[in-house]
Amino acid sequence: MESKNEPKRYRCNILRVADHLVAIVLLGLAMGAFVVQPWDNSPGLKTYVMYALVWSVGTGLLGSAVLSLFFRTRVDDEGVRAYDFWGRPRTVSWGDVTECKGFQFACLPFVRIFTANGKRPLWVPLFHARQQAFEEHLLRVLDAANPLRVFLEARRGQRPPGEGEE
Repeated sequence: MESKNEPKRYRCNILRVADHLVAIVLLGLAMGAFVVQPWDNSPGLKTYVMYALVWSVGTGLLGSAVLSLFFRTRVDDEGVRAYDFWGRPRTVSWGDVTECKGFQFACLPFVRIFTANGKRPLWVPLFHARQQAFEEHLLRVLDAANPLRVFLEARRGQRPPGEGEE
């Protein structure tokens, strides 16, 4: 383990989030078009489609900027500070980590960190702007038996899943 590092904050990759949010909003608006407007060649449909495109791109970019700027992950020698599924911030010390599971939410990769106290899991995004630096920092501060380190090494292909666990 590395000794007394400055805490580092990592933000999500804004473009990776933006394209997913735009796709989700576009899908919702396209579904709404079936309800609101019949699919014929009317001028109302063209207007709706233009508004839908502008709205979805604007909403996607604004939403991803908010997520990237305000929902950061903080890592230091003591633990990690991130958010749960409901967006509530929480800090978990490295000694409390009991299990880590990968998860895809809206096609974005996360690792869910479960703790000994059984509280709601921490959701740590795996799509940071500096993802490689984020993972290398974690590998420096975590000991070999930590479930998060085991998860990251298995994800990188450095250790087969299950090896090193007792």
